[in-house]
Amino acid sequence: MISTLRSTLKGPIVRVIMGIAVALFVLAMVLPGLLDKTFKGKTGDWVFEVNDYRISPAKFQRVVAEHRLQRSQMLQQLTEQYGPEMAQQLIKMSGLDAKPEKQARHSAIATEALSQLASKLNLDVPNELVVAQILAQLPPGMVDEAGNIDMRALQQLIPYATLDEFEDDMKTRMQNSQVLDMAEAGLYVPNFMLKNAYIQQFANKNYGVLFFPVGKYLTEAKKTALTDKELKAFFAQENKLSKRYWIPEKRSITVWEFNPVNYGIKVPAKEIERYYNTNKRQDFVESPTQVLVRKLLLPFDEKNPTKSRDQASKIHDALTKSPSTFSAVAQSKSIDKDKDSATRLGALTWVKRGELHEKIEKPLFALKGDSEITPIIHSPEGLEIYQRESKKVQVYKPLKSVEGEIRDKLLSSKFEKAFTLAQRRVINQYRDGEIADLEKFIDVKHGKKATYVVTKESNDVYAKKAFEVKRTNGLVGYTNSGDGYLLKVTNIEKSKEPSFDSVKAQVQKDLYSSKAQALMKKAVSNAQEAAKTKPLSKVATEMGGQYKTTGLINSEDQKKLEALQKDKFPLQALMGITQKDMVRKDITPEMGYLMVLLDVEPFNQEKYSEKKLALGQSLQQQQETLLKQGFIASLLQNATIKVNNKLTHY
Repeated sequence: MISTLRSTLKGPIVRVIMGIAVALFVLAMVLPGLLDKTFKGKTGDWVFEVNDYRISPAKFQRVVAEHRLQRSQMLQQLTEQYGPEMAQQLIKMSGLDAKPEKQARHSAIATEALSQLASKLNLDVPNELVVAQILAQLPPGMVDEAGNIDMRALQQLIPYATLDEFEDDMKTRMQNSQVLDMAEAGLYVPNFMLKNAYIQQFANKNYGVLFFPVGKYLTEAKKTALTDKELKAFFAQENKLSKRYWIPEKRSITVWEFNPVNYGIKVPAKEIERYYNTNKRQDFVESPTQVLVRKLLLPFDEKNPTKSRDQASKIHDALTKSPSTFSAVAQSKSIDKDKDSATRLGALTWVKRGELHEKIEKPLFALKGDSEITPIIHSPEGLEIYQRESKKVQVYKPLKSVEGEIRDKLLSSKFEKAFTLAQRRVINQYRDGEIADLEKFIDVKHGKKATYVVTKESNDVYAKKAFEVKRTNGLVGYTNSGDGYLLKVTNIEKSKEPSFDSVKAQVQKDLYSSKAQALMKKAVSNAQEAAKTKPLSKVATEMGGQYKTTGLINSEDQKKLEALQKDKFPLQALMGITQKDMVRKDITPEMGYLMVLLDVEPFNQEKYSEKKLALGQSLQQQQETLLKQGFIASLLQNATIKVNNKLTHY
């Protein structure tokens, strides 16, 4: 099969970031099938064994290598978009900060279990579909308008596998995807779930809130004078627990800033042109590929799904044989209420990737020619069939319009590489005692000098880098936001505990605040107990609290929500209440709340119809994720899995 690709897919080398694996998703539901059958068996070294099939160390290392590559690429993209600190936080939130061996372990086992089930079901994918899928999954910049790709460029983007292994992996992944699609085939979102989601998110609701401002209890707390004994005890306790009143460590630093222009970096016109030609398909698309489609929406009866699918299949078979009848069939059979579609005989507007649900977009953009139709797609609206009417190829921005952008990008890239190498050399020489080289570098490269005093609490890059240095006169170099920096720590003043008298006023303020918090929480608890037998409004009257109602609001009433937020209503907590007349509690440093859902507007069918599609798509995605998670978890639970502890250390 690789020979087929090599003979049919040839073109210029394109520098792109590989996008085959979108993310580590639901226990390897779309993770690459990196374990082809030719290496399975009972001989040789093995790392894991799944139902008597062994995963070799070499194959497992391929999985590990791909996980490392995915993390590196995602980190690079996030860093470019959000900066290094936010990128690290997002990586941690996504789970990609875990050891790649640990992630790859589950990926390899789950992929093998799915692959075995695919074999038992005799699922196979023709080679031509594998080739088509490879093309479809590559980033736009990898493939030219004629559908050609350079095989050497592809190999550079998948260093963890040979091209033959990559194609086999793709085939395994597609077979595994068929297994998951079969499991998902009977999935649908019932109307009651859609209606509940609509009521929760969009129905107008009226809430009652009883407020407990901490200021009221602070006034009460201050009626009792605090003794030095109490204050000193609080001071000692807080310092023991968290060093609350300690004076933070301070560091004096000298920073030299270098920018690309003064550094002497040049970008010739030929480099700009070469970058444009290499990257225009991914970076400089003025108008992306678009398709014009016709839509046929057929009903789906939740009580009789088999009948609905059979009727849709008959229509689909007829359209496959006579695609020219699509518009007429759509006009007579479609239940789509969209007026524009009806007047245009089922034709939709031009659409591009990202505008439709993934379940619709994937088969739609896989169509190779005009008049071809998609398989039947089950959506919250019903059963959908699409026909491609025509296609527009993507158009690129002219070089002249992006020349400055490219120059800046190349200037920044060349500067970062040059500065990174130079600062490493300078720092190494500085550590060897060659201070003159540092001074010469700063002078020749026009470093701009500044001095600061920072603490760990300082919210800037200077402070973070300063506290990476282990000693006085230590030197560190880095780049940030397109500029380069050398930072030298000139003095370190260690953290220390202050005298009680120097912070007595702050200790007194904090202790009063702590006592006020305790009084407020007690009042909230007492009121919550009283609200078990009385309306919240009556509890407020008896306890002398402030009780307010929101009036009818929903998550889309931005003006009302902004006004309520200014009035210190706990909007996030309120929107999470789903049950009427159930009193909820929320505590913040400034306020205590008791909240209750009082009224929900009558069901609005017209408004529900407007929101139904988007709600259905969202719930469908949630259900798909949960189903695939459960399916794979069940598959693994019923598998016999062995681990070779001699070859695993994680």
